[in-house]
Amino acid sequence: MEADQVLLQRLRRAVPPLVGGGVAWSVYPRELPTPMNTVLDIVAARLRADPTLIWVDDGTPEVLALPGLPQPVVAWSRRSLRTGLLIRTVLLTDGLPSRTRRELCRQAALHLLAETALRLGNPDLAARCGAAAFLDRDWAAPHADELEAATDSEAHLALWFFALAHEFGHFADPRPHARGPLTDASVRTMLLAAQHHDAHDVVGDVLRRRPLRPADVRAETVADLFAADVLVEAAALLLPGGGHPVRVIGELLLAAGVVAAAERCRGLCALLAGDARSDHLTYPAATTVRSAVLRAHLAAVMADRYSTGRPSPTPGLQRWDRIVAGVAEPLEPALDLLDLAMADAVRHALDDTLPVEHLLDRLRVQAGPMLRAEARDFVHLVQASGRHGQFLDELVFILG
Repeated sequence: MEADQVLLQRLRRAVPPLVGGGVAWSVYPRELPTPMNTVLDIVAARLRADPTLIWVDDGTPEVLALPGLPQPVVAWSRRSLRTGLLIRTVLLTDGLPSRTRRELCRQAALHLLAETALRLGNPDLAARCGAAAFLDRDWAAPHADELEAATDSEAHLALWFFALAHEFGHFADPRPHARGPLTDASVRTMLLAAQHHDAHDVVGDVLRRRPLRPADVRAETVADLFAADVLVEAAALLLPGGGHPVRVIGELLLAAGVVAAAERCRGLCALLAGDARSDHLTYPAATTVRSAVLRAHLAAVMADRYSTGRPSPTPGLQRWDRIVAGVAEPLEPALDLLDLAMADAVRHALDDTLPVEHLLDRLRVQAGPMLRAEARDFVHLVQASGRHGQFLDELVFILG
């Protein structure tokens, strides 16, 4: 009990600067018989440490690990579900023109950039990206409540828990992974190959490129693999019949792509704030490497889980390699489009030739009831953050 009180006191100091001083948060009760606690139990067994979840109803739509505490702690914003659901819906809805998908994903990325910049104390960047996110807005974002209707689906599992498990994966021991496909040499080789073919590397074009550090990319990849392991196990416990393996693979690959996109937003905002440690999150090459390693890992996990008991696992692994490749192939155009949309948003964030005043003038003409309803969460977040700036204050006035 005394240890719990000490942890709570430290959380009271550590959490508000991370989620925002005016944002309400609570420690998730571990005694509840919920799918969330099933996932946290699996995390606890794999980390050999009791995880603590900070539940944030509002705040920025992020999931963040809190280092330096006596046990693994992750702050999880329920608003992250809305962002994930929006991107998933846009990417998978049949009949939606490619140009429309790209624009909707660009606006979602701009929204992430704006709110992340707000949390990191950059009001001018928050105003620039926030104004652009709401310009020419003729759509309404889906609400996270829509996920409640299908709590036993593969999509629900991935949307709710992949980012959460990924952040807890940063507390896993990375040393066992510094071998095989994740040695420094192999990661560096994959990064160079990915950079050579990358057409969406806006950051590398605009900012001075620094070498990508294999250890940083490995840390994110290890967290991806940890999340995949946790959710494959969770699917067996939470989904009817253990879940359909092909649907599980598809949803995990899609969720990993959305998490990587959110991390690029976070990394760019931190990089613009002078944090060079965030380089590895901003380059698309890192996402390409993570995706390739995750696919190979999922094939191995599924081959082991659905083994027929034959002495040699090779035929089974080859079969699952083909299955994962078959699942990934139709997702590649959607994830590539998400990457293009991210590049569009990043290019806008870095374009200092486009005056914020011009964006605000355009937005002022368009402001109406629907736009104000869509902007309500953003306005509340700005007000709770206590951040101010000439352009940010004007944006809030227009939207409010």
